[in-house]
Amino acid sequence: MRKFLEVVVLFSMISCASETHRNENNPFESDKISSEELAKKNQLQPLKIIYTGRISGEYDVCGCAVNPKGGLERRHNFTQRTKEGAPSLILDAGNLLFASGKLDPSKKSEQLAVAKTLMAAQVKIGVLVQNIGENDLSAGKDFLLQEGAKAGLPMLSSNLDLGPAVMPFKKVEVSPGFKVLILGFASPSLDGAKDPILVLSDMKKQMLDINLVVVLSDLGLAWDKRLAENIFLPHIILDSRESYGVDLPHHQAWGLISHVQFQGAQAGYYDLFIGKSHESKWFNPGMQDYFKGRWAQAQNEINEISDKSAESLDYSMRLEELKKLKSELNEYAPGNLDQKNIYTHQTFDLTEIYAGKNELTPFVEKFKKGKKK
Repeated sequence: MRKFLEVVVLFSMISCASETHRNENNPFESDKISSEELAKKNQLQPLKIIYTGRISGEYDVCGCAVNPKGGLERRHNFTQRTKEGAPSLILDAGNLLFASGKLDPSKKSEQLAVAKTLMAAQVKIGVLVQNIGENDLSAGKDFLLQEGAKAGLPMLSSNLDLGPAVMPFKKVEVSPGFKVLILGFASPSLDGAKDPILVLSDMKKQMLDINLVVVLSDLGLAWDKRLAENIFLPHIILDSRESYGVDLPHHQAWGLISHVQFQGAQAGYYDLFIGKSHESKWFNPGMQDYFKGRWAQAQNEINEISDKSAESLDYSMRLEELKKLKSELNEYAPGNLDQKNIYTHQTFDLTEIYAGKNELTPFVEKFKKGKKK
């Protein structure tokens, strides 16, 4: 009898709660709010991140018959156009120099010449730090260090000990009181490579005054997600092991994980507005229509099953799931966005619209002439 009464009370409570949820208005019906409006309202720090990864020794456009992409000239033009308007970090996530772990003996001299050119080009493009990926060591440590030093390329690796020419990390003060920590990881399968999770643990002191962590990764998505679970600050992970690009980053813990198409066919771009209070959540204003539709779907289903929830435990459990979903979505309603970090992200195909001669044109033409001989 007592058990029966408990069930009756439970279903009565669900029934009452259902009535409340039935009459709610969609919180996303109000006017959309832009990144700039949110940033001004919440006093957020603007920051742009322009990045590439896994260029794989490519200096020219791809050999596609239709709409070829990539190339040094286009990458330079894209970067110069995109970096204006806010503090910008231009970064490369690694695997710049070569396409694989071994050089082709019949093409070795050309591959080495292209690698030297790519390092010099990164400096002209304005790359702040170059992560060292596994394939960047294909010609040996000495080649990388010597030619990188000649080019003046700032190289980074947090889990490889390659001597004083390679930074273990870099701190950047974007504005007074707002600091970014940049880390770089190579594959832990390399000889002498330290476990990235252990390196993060050792970096705790370096993170005390940091507002944002950026990780340049040659680890792959599975490892990237593990890293994200061990960084307890807002962070961005830029990967150079994956070969495809994503417009919508992977959300993991406090971070966002993204990557661009290999061989320099794409460049990635983040437009960020970040709070100083170490807020763990990110919001993309471009998702407001999606949230609005998802909320409406949940509300419609609630209206359909509310009367049935007292008849079946399955209905009542589904009702609770829908309420939880609505509660999570409500956090991203225009009226509830105080203190959230804001981002938009896009991968750009480096197509004809970015064509045009610039200071890197002589490098490209030099190798093109060499191939014709």
